[in-house]
Amino acid sequence: MREHKFRAWDNFNGEYSYSDNFYSLAGFFASCADLEAGGNNIVLEQYTGLKDANNVEIFDGDIVNVPYNYIGNVEVKYYEGAYNISRYSINRLVVVGHIHQ
Repeated sequence: MREHKFRAWDNFNGEYSYSDNFYSLAGFFASCADLEAGGNNIVLEQYTGLKDANNVEIFDGDIVNVPYNYIGNVEVKYYEGAYNISRYSINRLVVVGHIHQ
């Protein structure tokens, strides 16, 4: 079974909060709701269940390098029930950033 992990980008503070740092997902989401109520713009991103070639967890919104004929970076996005990087060999993908950089 895939792990359910999330991270929240806080546009006001310019930093991430990770659900791993909370006792429960409910506590994480309550914290996000409190930040939103306080005027912070929060963007939730879900863990894809995949790791890159360096064992870094890949989240929705990450930018990964695709080292094939198309040499470049692509955004990891959930689309029509799947993450759009599934056609590439995960062992060769490398997370190089996120959409908020």
